[in-house]
Amino acid sequence: MGALDLVLAAGYEALEARNADEAIRVLETRDDVDLVFTDVQMPGTMNGIKLSHYIRDRWVAAG
Repeated sequence: MGALDLVLAAGYEALEARNADEAIRVLETRDDVDLVFTDVQMPGTMNGIKLSHYIRDRWVAAG
């Protein structure tokens, strides 16, 4: 069972993004995201660590 399956089995809604840029677009358009679960190695302009730093810096409540 993968991480997505565990989240869904626990009764949560899961939103998927193929890369950090897509994840940021999701976060910019939704205000109901409570948790971001990311891989460290991701395709695109930033990896998961840089994405987590961006999220922390952009959305103060996430820090």
